Amino acid sequence: MNNNSYSTLYKIEPIGFGTAYVESLTSYIYRLSREHCVSAGDILSDVITPVTGKAYLTNGFQRSCDPVYKNSYKINGMDQEARDFVSALQELTHVNSLEFLTLLPLNWLPAKGMIKPFQSWCPLCYEEWSSTKQPLYTPLIWSIIPVTFCNRHQVPLVNSCHKCNKKILYLSRNGRIGYCPNCGAWLGQEYNDVAYSAFFTYDQWASEKVALIIEKCKKAASRTVNL
Repeated sequence: MNNNSYSTLYKIEPIGFGTAYVESLTSYIYRLSREHCVSAGDILSDVITPVTGKAYLTNGFQRSCDPVYKNSYKINGMDQEARDFVSALQELTHVNSLEFLTLLPLNWLPAKGMIKPFQSWCPLCYEEWSSTKQPLYTPLIWSIIPVTFCNRHQVPLVNSCHKCNKKILYLSRNGRIGYCPNCGAWLGQEYNDVAYSAFFTYDQWASEKVALIIEKCKKAASRTVNL
């Protein structure tokens, strides 16, 4: 990669490198689209897909976008889709080590069944980041199947919109981080509005263990990322 040349897309820094709360690659795509003032659908179909040179993406956008968006969870995992998007985005942004925004570095884990097919999130994290003017993003850890609990706020993750009750894909044409693409509702909530139970011992333990694995692995990213 020639770091002295101009990049096609902005060289924005991924959030949380080297921590358990490193952002996911789908989150990075959303933030890139926002920085360029275009929809996620446009940046996927017109910029990223041509660079991948992959027929499954080209055909998907030519025929119907639905399969691309329905399978967007794979971008955060260990499948070929993750490799394709990491390679394309590194070429387009000149940012190295984007594999750390996926589960690709954890290739000793089973490749299948690690990523949830729909998003889950902590409403309190979204609310906190919004109220303190921090960038909105979706941590990779939220997409991992055993993780159902936010250790930062000690509350369970949410997996459907509180307003329309629909599940949310990782990417959609006009989607935005922190908002439901189906009804437009803001997904952040105050503490008193979040359903909470004190009996989440296993969920808390599982989330903590996954966080430790990610953090240990991602420490290498903080040393190898090149902007």
